[in-house]
Amino acid sequence: MTSYTVVTAICLVYMTALLLFIVLRLALADRRGKMRFLKRFKRGDFALIFLAMIPLYFMGNVYAGAEKDFALWSAVRSCIDLVVLKFDVSSAEALAEASLFYRVTLQIGFGLVTLNAVLFVFSLFGQAVWNAVGAYFACRRARRLVVVVGYNAKSMNILRTAEGCGRAVLFCDPDKEIREEVLAARRACVRFKKGDDLARMLQKKVRTWQGRTVRVIVNTGSEEENLLHASALSAWIVTSRTERGLLLEDSLEVYVFGTEQSESAFSHFVAETNGVVRFVNPHKLIATDFIERYPLTQFMTERELDVSAAALRGDVDVNVLLIGFGKVNRNLFLASVSNNQFLTRGARGLTPYAVRYCVFDGFAGQHAKNLNHTYFRYTEALKQLRAHAEAYLPLVDEPARLVFSPVQIDSERFYPAVRKYVVQKQNRRAYNYIVVSLGNDMVNFDLGEKLAAKLREWGADGYSRLFVRIADAGFAQTVVQKGYGAQSGIIPFGAMDRTVYDCERIVEEAIGRMAKKRHLVYTAEYCRLSHADEAVHTARAEWFTKYHRVQRESNEYACLSLRMKLQLCGYDVAPLSDPRPDCAQEFMQTYERGDPIRYRTDEAGDPLAIDGKRLIEYRNADFERASLRAALAAQEHQRWNANMICNGFLPVSMAEIRSPSKGKCFERRMHRNLTTFEGLKAYRRLMQEAHGVDPESADVIRYDYQIMDDAAWILRSGGYKIVKRQ
Repeated sequence: MTSYTVVTAICLVYMTALLLFIVLRLALADRRGKMRFLKRFKRGDFALIFLAMIPLYFMGNVYAGAEKDFALWSAVRSCIDLVVLKFDVSSAEALAEASLFYRVTLQIGFGLVTLNAVLFVFSLFGQAVWNAVGAYFACRRARRLVVVVGYNAKSMNILRTAEGCGRAVLFCDPDKEIREEVLAARRACVRFKKGDDLARMLQKKVRTWQGRTVRVIVNTGSEEENLLHASALSAWIVTSRTERGLLLEDSLEVYVFGTEQSESAFSHFVAETNGVVRFVNPHKLIATDFIERYPLTQFMTERELDVSAAALRGDVDVNVLLIGFGKVNRNLFLASVSNNQFLTRGARGLTPYAVRYCVFDGFAGQHAKNLNHTYFRYTEALKQLRAHAEAYLPLVDEPARLVFSPVQIDSERFYPAVRKYVVQKQNRRAYNYIVVSLGNDMVNFDLGEKLAAKLREWGADGYSRLFVRIADAGFAQTVVQKGYGAQSGIIPFGAMDRTVYDCERIVEEAIGRMAKKRHLVYTAEYCRLSHADEAVHTARAEWFTKYHRVQRESNEYACLSLRMKLQLCGYDVAPLSDPRPDCAQEFMQTYERGDPIRYRTDEAGDPLAIDGKRLIEYRNADFERASLRAALAAQEHQRWNANMICNGFLPVSMAEIRSPSKGKCFERRMHRNLTTFEGLKAYRRLMQEAHGVDPESADVIRYDYQIMDDAAWILRSGGYKIVKRQ
C-alpha cells in the first residue's frame, strides 16, 4: 500500500503546483496578460493535467487485479474519455474505497479536468460573450456613455482615457486582435463597417436618450470620412427635432476631429445642430494647451514686469521664435497673439506693446492660405484703412510684429540669424521663447539640443526658454525631461496622447466650462437680466444659436488669458487641490485699490447674484479712473482686438455704425468695436448721437472690465483658484 500512497502523493503535488501556477498567473497578470494566458487553454497547453490522471487510473486498475500492460492502456482510454468529461470511476473504485487519500486526490483531478474544460470553452467563446455583454450594458444602461468611432492608435488612447467620462464602446470593424485590445482596456466594441450610417447605428444600439449623457467622438483617421459622419448625424439631429420633437441637445454631444482646412464646413453643422456637433482641431488643442501652460509671462520676473501697473517695463524686448511653421506652429502663433498682449510704460503712459514673432521655415510661410484668410486679412487691409482713417474710429495697429526669415534651417546662416533676434541689445532687456516644431520627435529634439548649446554659447540662456514639440509622451518623459534635455533646459510640449487624444480633455475641458460661465454673466449684463433662471435659460439657448463660433472662442480666449493677467499682477492660477492658500481676497484688494467694484442690489437693497456671483453695476463715469483695474481692462480690449484680427475681422466705418444695422456683420467678418480703448468711448458717443441710445446702454467698455472683475468666480467654476506667484 505504501507504493500506492507515494505515487498518489506525487500526483497530488503535481496537480497542486499546476493549480497554483494557474491561480498566480491569473492573479498577477494585467488584463491583457490574463487574456493571453487563457488563450493557452485553446492551444491545449493545459492538457498536462492528464499526466497526473494516467498514473492514478493505472494504480486503480492494478489494484483491481488487471495486468500491468492492460492496466496502462485502460488508464489511457479513461483519460481520453475525460477529455469529453466522461468520468470513469469504476476502474478506480476498489482503490478509492481502500484509500481515502487516493479518493480525495482522484476527486481533485476530476475538478481540475473540469476547470480545464471550462477555461478551454471560455478561451474559445469568452471574448465574444464578454464583449457582447459589455456593449449591451454600456449602450443600453449606462447613464454616461462614450462612443469612439474608428479604430486607430489615437482612438484607442481616447478609449483608454474615457473612464472619467463614463462607460465607453468602440465603433469599428473588429477582428480578434482588435477585440482583444479593446477588452484589455476594459471596454467593448460594436461592429461598424466603413460606409455604415452612424446615425442609424446609434439609434439601433443606444435607443434610450432621456436622462443620459451620450458623447460620440468621431476620429476615423480620414477627415473626409469624419465629415460624412458629421453630415449624417447633423441631418438626423435636425430631423429628430423637427419631426419627432426629440431634443437631442439635452443628452447628445458629438465631437468630430478635423483640421483648419475643414473648419468652415464643420461650422455649418455646429450651427445647424445647436452645438450638438462640435469641431475638434488637434493642432488648436496643442496650441491652447501650450498657452495655458506657458503664457509669455510664465517665466517673467520683476526684471521684465511692473506688477503695480500690470505692464512690461519700458526697456524689455519680447521675442517668440517659431522654428518651423507647419500646422502646430501656425495655430500656436494665432493662439499666442490672441492671448499674449501687453501694455508698456512710455512717455505717454501705458501704451500697447506688440511682441515680435520670428518665423524660420523651409517655405514662404506668409503665403499659407489659412493665414491669408485670417491674420493677414487685417494686415493687408490696414494700408487702405489708414488712407481713409477719417472714416473710421481710431484704427488698431497690428497686434504682432511678424517677421519671416529667408534663411533656411540647414543653412550656415541659420544660427547667426537666430542670434540676431535672441541676444539682447545694449541698454535693453531681452525675453525669448523659442518653439521648435519642425519634423518628427528626433528631428525636433536634435535641433533643440543644438539650439540649447548655442544659447549657452551666446549667454542668452538666462533670459530664453526653449520649447520642443515631442509628440510621444514616453519619449518626452524618459529622454527629454529626465535625460540630457532636462540638463539643457529643453521643455517638451505637444504630447498627443495627453494633449489631444485624451477623452477628458476633449469633452470636459475646463476652459470651455469657464467660457460658458463668462457668457452667463455677459448675458445677464447685456440683456439687463436680474432673475437668475431667466439669465441661465437665455445664455444656454443662445450659446450655439445666436453666437458665432468666433464669439464663443472669444470667451474661451478671455478665460485662457486669466493666468497671464494674474501673472502680470504677481499672482497665478492653480488647481483647487494645490496646497497653496487661496489668495483671491488678497488679489481683489490689490485689484480694486482706488477703483472699487460697484455691485447691484434689488429694491430692498439686497445684493443681486447669479450662480453664486454678485452682479456688478457698471457706470460710464467709473471708466475714467486710472487704476490697475482700468489697465487690465485696456489690456483685455487689446487682447480682444488681437483675437478678432486673428480671425480675419475688419472694422466698419462710422457711417455704417450710424446705419440702422449698427455695423455688426459676422457674415462679412467685420465688427464695429474693432478700435482702440479710447475709440470705444467715441463709439459710445456715436451710438448716442446716431440712435438716441442712452449713453449707459451704448457703452461696451464694461465687458472689458468684466473678465477680471469675475476672475475668482470664473476660475473656481473651472476647478482653479488664485494663488500668490512663486
